[in-house]
Amino acid sequence: PTSPFGVCGLKPRYAQDMPKLWDVVDELGNYMLDAGLTSDRAEIMFGDVATPDGGWDWTFADKAVDVYKKRPISAFCLLLGNAPGRKGPPRTDEERRLYADYVFRIVTRYKDTIKAWEIWNEPNIGNFWDNPSPAEYAALLKTAYAAAKKADPTCTVIACSTSGADTSFIRETMAQGGWDACDAVSIHPYSMAGSP
Repeated sequence: PTSPFGVCGLKPRYAQDMPKLWDVVDELGNYMLDAGLTSDRAEIMFGDVATPDGGWDWTFADKAVDVYKKRPISAFCLLLGNAPGRKGPPRTDEERRLYADYVFRIVTRYKDTIKAWEIWNEPNIGNFWDNPSPAEYAALLKTAYAAAKKADPTCTVIACSTSGADTSFIRETMAQGGWDACDAVSIHPYSMAGSP
């Protein structure tokens, strides 16, 4: 509410082995505020919190969320990954159930700090969803939405997060019931090496 601008500024999960990581992240948080940036895209992957034995380890995620608790920066959190030992996106009913459990647990744990949750990342490209399928993504979205709203009825669930403005993928997802399983839709309009 204090600024229309946000960044992917802190990103601690990509530097977990960096010496003095949390000092660096704290400094980056202060730089964001100095620049008037009060919104950050966070990422807490399934593998960041789930252990191979079926348990949960919140050590890293708790430290990451503490950065937001200490300052007026709101986090928009990406939820991505399959259960430990499983590859690819959650395609089966069992994998979607496991993903929904992850969503429920993470939203429950951090609902007082994080209010917006993006379900998956760029499911329209093979980098994040091999053989992209709007129907499969819509099935995951529905399961995740129900889990997130059970944990925090006031949270915002964001769908699609497509690579580029892939209106075809978004329309097909919504035709599969996606409109009833999200509060917002996002796109990632990166130009990479190409023109905008």
